Formats: sequence, C-alpha cells, structure tokens
Amino acid sequence: MSEQNEIDLISFSSEDISADRILIAKKYCQNVTVMNYRDFNPYHWKALSGFFSKKPRSMVYTHNAAMQKCVESALDNNRYEVVVASQLDMLPYIEKLKGASKFLEELELTPFYEQIEKERTSLGKLRRELAWKKLISYIEAATKDFLGVTVVSEKEKTIVVRSLPQLQNVKVVPNTVDFEENAAYRDTKKTVFPSLIFNGALSFYVNLDAMKYFIHDVFPVIQKKIPDVKLFITGSLSGVDVSEFAENDGVIFTGYLKDIQKAVAESWVCIVPIRLGGGTRLKILEALSLHTPVVATSKGAEGLDLISGQDFLTGDSPGEFAEQVIKLIQDKDIRNGLSEAGYVSGKERYDWRFAGGLLEDFICRTSGTN
Repeated sequence: MSEQNEIDLISFSSEDISADRILIAKKYCQNVTVMNYRDFNPYHWKALSGFFSKKPRSMVYTHNAAMQKCVESALDNNRYEVVVASQLDMLPYIEKLKGASKFLEELELTPFYEQIEKERTSLGKLRRELAWKKLISYIEAATKDFLGVTVVSEKEKTIVVRSLPQLQNVKVVPNTVDFEENAAYRDTKKTVFPSLIFNGALSFYVNLDAMKYFIHDVFPVIQKKIPDVKLFITGSLSGVDVSEFAENDGVIFTGYLKDIQKAVAESWVCIVPIRLGGGTRLKILEALSLHTPVVATSKGAEGLDLISGQDFLTGDSPGEFAEQVIKLIQDKDIRNGLSEAGYVSGKERYDWRFAGGLLEDFICRTSGTN
C-alpha cells in the first residue's frame, strides 16, 4: 500500500518497541508513533464504571487520553483522505472524526459470540448476552458513517453481517505474512533434538487455554513415545502465572524473542491446539512461510483456505493430536513433504502483497480515492 500512498501509523503496543523496529516501520510509513497498551483489568474501578457507559467495559478501561490527543493532533495537522481504525480497540479514537473516509479494519466478533455459547450457567449466559448486545449497539452507533469494514474470513463475515445488518460494505481481507522476507530463513538448520513450538503469547486467553490443554492432555502422550522432545512456548509472559502449569523439563518458556522467525524455522513442528476464538491464525501462516509443518485443531485452522492432510495435519482429540505430532517427528519425509506443500499453498493465498492489494482496492473503490 505504501507504494501508492503516503501512510502515517499511530499504534498501541503491549511491549517495548526497539528503535530498529521503528526504522523498519518507517520504510513504509511517513510517521510512526507507538504508545504502550494497558491490558484490560475487569476488576479495576475504571472497568467497573464501564457498566454505566454505552461503550464496552474493556474500551472504557483501556481508553488512553494520550492516544486520543495524539490522534486528534494528527488529524488537525494533516488532511487525510482515508483514516483506518485497525481492530475494535482503535474505533473509539476516530468514531467522531469528520472530513475523511473512515474504515474499520479486521473487525472480529467471533470470540464475543462464542463466550455466550460456552457459558455454563444461566446467570453467566445472561451477563454475556447483555455484554454482546451492548457491544453490537456501540459498534452500530460508532460506525454509522464508516464507508467499509474488513474481516479476515468468510465465517467472520457471516457473523458480522448478521449482527450488524446496517453495514453495507463488508470485505474479506485475510491475514497474511511476508513470504518474501521469510525466505531468508529457508536454509535454517533444525534443532538436533525433536522440537515443537507454539508461537503465541500466553497473555492472550485463547493461547493460554490452548497451552493448558496441550501440556496437560497431549504433551505427556508425546513424551511417553519421544522422551527427548522439547516444547518451546514463545511470547511475553507479562501478567501470566506460569505456576498454573505442572513442572515439566520438556517445556521451555522463551519469553519475548526478537527473532521469532528463526525460532519457528528451527523447530520440527508448529503446534496450534486452539479451542477458542475466531479469525485466522497468523501462527499457522508464519510457520508455513518458514517451512515448518503444522499440526492444528480444526478450530485452530478455521477460516484458512488450506487442505488438512495436504497442507497441515489436524488433531481434534488429545490422542489424535499427539498421534499426528509423533508421526511428523518420526518420519522426516512426511515432515518435509507437508512443509513444502504448506509453503506453496500458503504463498499462493496468504502472502501480504495479495492482501495489501485487496485492502487498497477496497478502500480506493469504496471511498472514490485514487
């Protein structure tokens, strides 16, 4: 998109961003501003006050006055043709903006919708349903003058269109990764011992649930068959109580890794035992772009136009998941064949240049800009 447009980026980050990463962003953006993001604490007084707001409690709590001022200042000092709010967290900062074409990018409702379905108690279900109605009501009011919305999968589009029928322009723009950049890791040596990797921060509840499930129900089965296997769990552990996990010498929490691509490329298998949430999994696409074969649950691979058994392997029960991982570890030919097929399919459908073109075309066509 930066080849045809001038872009300013104002973003939150849950971690400190190094100067070199800012410089990389500036290859594509004229100006880059990053602010620290405060994770939602449902028990804080500010979050509790959200019960009396028309906005969801999480948005009330995480709203950042400095970010609001920064966005307003940028809008005052520049005549933007298009302003894009990326994901729901950024919607409050531009909902009242006038004078520019507005878009909401990567709207994701599935996790909120699923919370209702998974709630076990009547009281809990009622609370979830009220929160859902409040969320939908807020989005409906906040996006009334937006020209378009993007989602990452057809399933997500179905939920969005059904829940927010007033939205006239909803476009599927899939998650993608930079296959060209990741080609630099093509010749990375795999670890000398069997290694699994889960490339996702446990501070996200979906990832935390996945690892609790895997370590408790799946990994012991794998270890029994392959005692020297190691599992690497990447990402920041900020706010995560790892004491919840049973001690296991085969499990390594790496913390934040500056070069996550190298860690994935070195691993024998990428595991995605996701059971919750929606969207499409960048961790799968990242692994495919780095020639690392993937074993996922059906939920983990949901929304991706990939073929189970050809591009990745599926395991929906603990025994089936363990069996698929063991098969890959024990047979190098199967590993290599799966990783090559996954790479070809992933590059064809999920390279970021493809999605960038879709997004740019959608914005230009809908807003009437060049």
